[in-house]
Amino acid sequence: PYSVAAGNGLIWNLAPTVGYAGESDARFSDAIEFGATLAVIRRLRPDLTLGLGLGAFRRIEDSYVFPVVIVNWQINDQLRLSNPNESGPAGPAGLELSYALGGGWDTGVGATFRDDRHRLDRNGPFADGVGEHRYTVAFARISRDISSTVRFGFYAGAEADPKLRVEDENGNRLFSEDGSSALLLGMNLVGRF
Repeated sequence: PYSVAAGNGLIWNLAPTVGYAGESDARFSDAIEFGATLAVIRRLRPDLTLGLGLGAFRRIEDSYVFPVVIVNWQINDQLRLSNPNESGPAGPAGLELSYALGGGWDTGVGATFRDDRHRLDRNGPFADGVGEHRYTVAFARISRDISSTVRFGFYAGAEADPKLRVEDENGNRLFSEDGSSALLLGMNLVGRF
């Protein structure tokens, strides 16, 4: 991400992204995704920062634009409402309500909507097609600061209301179905330098 502070108290933030989403035998050039989010952020008071922006991405056989809402509200000494910004089931999206337990520990609950697309194997049953997985994630987290620069977290949650879809290489829908909810478990280790 790249941020620039404007003279009027606004912060402009640009976060470009390039990624690969393909099965092992998919053509590399057909599985590249890229885009960026641009947001303007303002600290309204010491305990409240809000921002608005847009994200624009070219995904596999799909382009889309979506609104970005940025929230960082320290409700009181222990309680915060914010966008999760560490790796986890929500990624840098959605909302999380967290509670500082003390001693470097904190916990939180949150949710987001995800929509992942990936290029299918060029020699598979849907050669050069596209797989799509849409779902809502709800999660609980507990984290601890190991030091001033290292943080460890454990997540548990559920993927709710998953929709699975397959398109052929021309974007024609071959089939779609509702999936079953699934449990999610994960942990992360974040270092800042």
